[in-house]
Amino acid sequence: MSPIFFFFYVTNSKACLRSIRTLFFSDTSRAKDKSQVQDAYSSAITPLFTCHTVPQFATSWKYVRERVRPATMKVNQNLHWFKKGIKPMWEDPRNKYGGRLTICPPRALLDVVWETVLILMAGDVLDHHGEGTGAGTHCLFFFSLSLYL
Repeated sequence: MSPIFFFFYVTNSKACLRSIRTLFFSDTSRAKDKSQVQDAYSSAITPLFTCHTVPQFATSWKYVRERVRPATMKVNQNLHWFKKGIKPMWEDPRNKYGGRLTICPPRALLDVVWETVLILMAGDVLDHHGEGTGAGTHCLFFFSLSLYL
């Protein structure tokens, strides 16, 4: 049986995720002033939803994916999927000494790859010993997807 089937546990008749997660959207196109980059960047990050159960994740993600797709985002727009309490910034203490693995799938596959990573991270399948903090999809001059470890 695939590990994807073990990504939640049942308590009080609800399928709970092992880690509470938050999906953020950021548009950093206006964060150009180098003297205030960190403040501009952190103010451009908006939480879209937080979930702790499989039904919450499914309902919230369905709503978001109908409106925001990584392959159609504009330059400097990003989606971030992080554990609750961790900001999608290197300055966050849980990210400060970590690293990231970045892949650049073809634009035609970006949405499918991103959704697969979201589901695998929600189920802690990609979270080796609890060290993974999140994932992000980024649109700079190319499209990329990063895992933050």
